[in-house]
Amino acid sequence: MRIVFVGAIEFSRHCLREVLRLGGNVVAVFTLPPEMGKARHSDYADLRPLAEEHGIPLHQADDLNGSPDAIAAYSPTVLFCFGWSVMLQPHILEIPKPLGCIGSHPALLPRNRGRHPVIWAIQLGLRETGLTFFRMTPQADAGPIISQRTFRLFPIDNAGTVYHRVCESAGGQIREFLPDLMAGKLGFVPQDPDITPNYWRKRGPGDGLIDFRMSSAAICRLVRALSRPYPGAHVRYRGRDVKVWMACDEGPIIGHGNVEPGKVLDFPRDGIYVKSGDGMVRLMEHEFGDRLPDVGEYIR
Repeated sequence: MRIVFVGAIEFSRHCLREVLRLGGNVVAVFTLPPEMGKARHSDYADLRPLAEEHGIPLHQADDLNGSPDAIAAYSPTVLFCFGWSVMLQPHILEIPKPLGCIGSHPALLPRNRGRHPVIWAIQLGLRETGLTFFRMTPQADAGPIISQRTFRLFPIDNAGTVYHRVCESAGGQIREFLPDLMAGKLGFVPQDPDITPNYWRKRGPGDGLIDFRMSSAAICRLVRALSRPYPGAHVRYRGRDVKVWMACDEGPIIGHGNVEPGKVLDFPRDGIYVKSGDGMVRLMEHEFGDRLPDVGEYIR
């Protein structure tokens, strides 16, 4: 089985390492140029060292859909696309034969197709999510499933802990399906037609702005959802964006019912206490630096 591997993030590197450890015949790696990778992905990972260690040709392509000849030159049996933010067009999907292109999505397909599934799962307070490997089709995240695994989400989870769990799950799933795939013994299962799929939208910088009119719980979920390796939630203070990496729900407060959300109530050593929509939230890790807000000031 001749594998062309496509990816550009830490998840990609984890999967590539596991495929190689299991003896997968990776004939080429396609990834982003470093400058573009760092600009496009906060979790960008350079796959060149791993490819060079195993003597695998590496191609840098800012648009994989513009590289059909380069991919076809390797006569791939299958293409693994694990960590690539641009959909592959039909003329690319048709190149690998007979297995086509296999992608991954950190959600329980057909539920929660679309963009930024780890972030949305945490922000929306889901109790479980998972990881799905599937055959790619022209419709996003809609192809038949090769492997799916569910795992719990806990109230203390942040993007980093869930990302780590996704990578761990990927390793276990690849260990299960790759040997059978290489032996031609593995089938694909259509996604459940009785489940109506939903599509999560693409997020932008504005989605990371903390609105203190939100409940304390919602603010803390937003902060946890955007924590490392993602770009971080932020507030606006004196005309600049300030990152917030950790926050804590301090519950309801007595005697501040007439205080507007966003007002700094206290500033002891353990954080900045700010009025929220239903109580108080403590900003525990942030990038205010030396320009700290004063008690009584407002953070927008």
